[in-house]
Amino acid sequence: MVVEILSRLPPKSLLRFRTVSKSVYTCIGSPRFIRLHTLRSPKKFMIIHQELDTKIIYYSIHSESSYDGITPFDSPFRCTTTCLVGSCNGILCFYDRKSRAIHLWNPAIRRKAIVPDTSDAYGDYCLEFGFGFDMVNDDYKILRTSKQATFVYTMKTRTWRQIASPATLYSSATTSHFLFNGSLYRIVEEDLEHNYCRYIMTFDLSSEVFSTIELPLEPSCKASELTSIKGCLAVTYIQVDGDVWIWARNATDASWYVAFKLNTHERTTLGDLLFSRYSNGIIVFNPNSGARSTLAPFNHSSRILTMITCIESLELLNTGTTCSDDQTNCKTDVDLCKTNKTDDDDLCNLGCCVIS
Repeated sequence: MVVEILSRLPPKSLLRFRTVSKSVYTCIGSPRFIRLHTLRSPKKFMIIHQELDTKIIYYSIHSESSYDGITPFDSPFRCTTTCLVGSCNGILCFYDRKSRAIHLWNPAIRRKAIVPDTSDAYGDYCLEFGFGFDMVNDDYKILRTSKQATFVYTMKTRTWRQIASPATLYSSATTSHFLFNGSLYRIVEEDLEHNYCRYIMTFDLSSEVFSTIELPLEPSCKASELTSIKGCLAVTYIQVDGDVWIWARNATDASWYVAFKLNTHERTTLGDLLFSRYSNGIIVFNPNSGARSTLAPFNHSSRILTMITCIESLELLNTGTTCSDDQTNCKTDVDLCKTNKTDDDDLCNLGCCVIS
């Protein structure tokens, strides 16, 4: 009964309860409890902003049930060359283009972990990264691909391993990696004698095998981003008239069907929600219920960089280090960027949202 109650509490409350007794401390810190708490944490969405004048990055978490509730917090990674690789189970994965460092950060409990440098004999030409959770082996993994080689980092072994690269060498990726049901998905483009064709490249985090999925019959050049709708993989298409068609992939026979047709602009899909930007903020649209809500207005002196789904969890509690809220980390990151100068042209496609 105690575990049932504790597993539904927010991380900040659980951190305070760890001081109650040794048994509670042990329970909350156990891998089994941390995973149970992660599975029961409600989905939220995070918006990453940037002040136009100061260029300072800041974050806010919003609940799907209460769109006017904003929880802002600071990030220890203020370096302008930092990019967000992905989000999984409350962990954000960042890559710093200058220092070539990869950081895992759980903002809910202020814990972070640093992944070893990925420099190798193959160089860093056209690096692409992906981040997700291997549900079969109960392990977090980072995918690192380039034109020369492909590597996977596992949290349990804390090592990089070279694996087989995709059988099809695509020309470029048009989206960042989208994590869904234990696999990473992204839309890629291949140049077939100047006839560009787009399809979905997948990477199974358990088997560590690449494969491909054909896009719907609509012209593939219209495919703009990947998402999920009602538990199915989905892709959004922008029509000539500006309308948005959302195609979903049937899990039973792998066929595509049109799930929604929406008349909106500057949209972003997160799970079963669709967001449309307007002058004073963001409108949230739920295609299932047809309900529309408005996010609390943002500061006019800031711009929205990206939005991602997230949860608040205890992940990294036993493996990460404490991350303070002061400006020391910000200065350290900036100094690190200045010290480790690289040529940006060597990093042409990180496969992530650049925060700059």
